[in-house]
Amino acid sequence: FGIQKRQRQMDRCRQYIAQVGATWVIPSAGPPCFLDAELRDLNDDHGDPANIFPDQVVFLDQMRTHGHDGGLLMIPGSTAEFTGS
Repeated sequence: FGIQKRQRQMDRCRQYIAQVGATWVIPSAGPPCFLDAELRDLNDDHGDPANIFPDQVVFLDQMRTHGHDGGLLMIPGSTAEFTGS
């Protein structure tokens, strides 16, 4: 169940990106971060395909696999400057 749910979530997000014609995408809505040592394995930092909270890097890889190279990884402390065309 988790594998299908994870993929459907990413498919749906990629559809939204296509529908709005996004040039740049910055994944920022998750995943939850479990800092407690007993819950640490719930984080998607080891690529579990059944984890329904994909890490930003996982989603950016998914975008590239499907032909969208405009994804940016922004973590706390990152800065970017964007200008319109």
